[in-house]
Amino acid sequence: MSTKTSFKRLALGVVVAMGLGLMSTAPSVATVSGETLVLSGTGATTNTAVVNESATAVTATLQFFASAANDSRSIIATAVGSGTAAGGSATIRFRATSDSLNVTYSSTGIRNAADDRTAAADTVTVVTANSLVKATYSVQAYGFSAAGTYTITVAARGASSTDPTNYETRVFATYTVTVSAASTEPTSIRTYTTEFSAGGLKTAEDEKRKLAFASYDSAVVVSTGTAGTYTGVAYVFANLFASNNETRTGTARTNICNTPCEVNVTIDRGAIDNARGNSPTVSETISVTNSATLTTGESLVVYSAGNTAGVATLTYRLAANGALLGTSTVTFAGNPASVSQMYSNDTITYVGASTGTLNAVVRDSGNTILKSGTVYLYSSDTKVAGSTSASAAAQACTIGSTGVAACSFTVSDTGTATLTLRDSTTVALSTWVSSGWEVTVTGVVPKSDLTVAFDKASYLPGERAVITITANDSAGRKIATVPGGIASLFTVTSNKLTSSSYVTSASIAGTQGASVTETSFLGYMDSGVETRVVTMPTFAGDVTYSLRYVAFGQAAGNNTTATATTTVVDPNAAAIAAAGAAADAATDAANEAIDAANAATDAANIAAEAADAATVAAEEARDAADAATAAVEELATQVATLMAALSAQVKTLANTVAKIAKKVKA
Repeated sequence: MSTKTSFKRLALGVVVAMGLGLMSTAPSVATVSGETLVLSGTGATTNTAVVNESATAVTATLQFFASAANDSRSIIATAVGSGTAAGGSATIRFRATSDSLNVTYSSTGIRNAADDRTAAADTVTVVTANSLVKATYSVQAYGFSAAGTYTITVAARGASSTDPTNYETRVFATYTVTVSAASTEPTSIRTYTTEFSAGGLKTAEDEKRKLAFASYDSAVVVSTGTAGTYTGVAYVFANLFASNNETRTGTARTNICNTPCEVNVTIDRGAIDNARGNSPTVSETISVTNSATLTTGESLVVYSAGNTAGVATLTYRLAANGALLGTSTVTFAGNPASVSQMYSNDTITYVGASTGTLNAVVRDSGNTILKSGTVYLYSSDTKVAGSTSASAAAQACTIGSTGVAACSFTVSDTGTATLTLRDSTTVALSTWVSSGWEVTVTGVVPKSDLTVAFDKASYLPGERAVITITANDSAGRKIATVPGGIASLFTVTSNKLTSSSYVTSASIAGTQGASVTETSFLGYMDSGVETRVVTMPTFAGDVTYSLRYVAFGQAAGNNTTATATTTVVDPNAAAIAAAGAAADAATDAANEAIDAANAATDAANIAAEAADAATVAAEEARDAADAATAAVEELATQVATLMAALSAQVKTLANTVAKIAKKVKA
């Protein structure tokens, strides 16, 4: 390609680009791409409703890519009836959900907790350019005026458009709702059962007036009563509901029992009456109006008749066609037959406490918790703890409406007693006995083995210390905690601790926090242990803490003493002692060094004397050696002279022998 041709094409591209940039285009079209509107949820394809009621909510999700900020879309919805619903109407409401992205919603037309308007329109505005936009709504159609089929259309359009059918450049989605006629026949019942009392009657009436109350039955427990005697034990009130689960229906929102609905009721245990003056029986008819104004014959009274304990079931049927509306229950509780739980705050108590309380949850033979009736408290040792009546072997205990029998018992003497519950005033007539609950009663006078102790053997000046006092009663049991403490149990002496040294701060003061000389004993949780916190003196020395008390069996004034001793140590004492020891050691070392020097001097003198003696001996030896050398030299001279003479004689002799030999040969 030639250079000329290349420049031509480049110029053409620039012209085209400039032309496109100068074109006038609507922002809502030019800045949006990939726009979709999708319906989802259970009713997004097939939905149902009842006239004047709501269809299932559908989720509508609008998504598109926006290249410019502040671009907007209007979301609208319409409902069009067809067939038998032609010309019918419905209202559609939007609620924006949290599942959104890069948009803001308009301030009107959105249904939320603070805005319950039902306008089916909204505007979403883009926040950030060149980003994905997502707006999600919950769409619900309601208030359908007629039965038939409705088409619900949800659409997105430009903010300036006013024609909801203008979809050419926008998106939309539809779903259908099949609307059935409202039922006027009762199909279910809700009952409210309460105890037979003025307060219970008022409560049941108030609940009925709420119309849409939830059933409340199973928690009502009543007595079986006496055979042959009818005793009112509970009230039952009711409201009836149509198939749409409401008490009102139809275009005019009419009460389905505006004219009283007759309901036949039967019970399989006990008896009932509709308060019209009839005798209690096992079947009855009530007239339900679903109205805040109560009429005669609308409520039921449940009676006990000495029937076997258990759950009574009431069955309700519509008198017009026998259709089952529902059931409710009343529990008839029998006689006490067992205890499922026992508890008491008085497992350990003390002489002088007078009484304690044993609590128990009592059940009948069907395991129902009783809320009335009587049980009897027995004790294995009535001298320790037992009946509050001096003449009765057993203590009667009333079972309260909370389901708990609170049994009081007396406390008389130290020891241990086992408490049990029965269902009669005598053991012979009882049909059951509960498990045992052991109660220990302690004395308030200590034995002579009371002890007192510091928590450390020594302390620094001003250090905090814990004093522990431990006390047993006459039988060796830990003395129980007495509210306010056992007064004037002992006297206290201390040679160095004062009242100002006692720690009274509640968080660290121990079980006692008044004075270092406190005379009462206040144990901790029946442990027989009391603690007192003190601050040690700021100077060194021994500290003694003594308690004087009258032990069990001793006469007044015959005191026993318990003493604890510890030491306050000056932190500088060790350093001073160490310095003195070091000085003594240094002195000893110096003395030893002087002794060693003297010994060395003596040794040196002895060595010098020995050296002098050795020198004299050496000189004498030298002289002796010189004399010996001279003698040897003289002897050697003599020997040499003799040897020379001998050699001359030998030579002479040899010459002579040679001459003789020569003569002999000759």
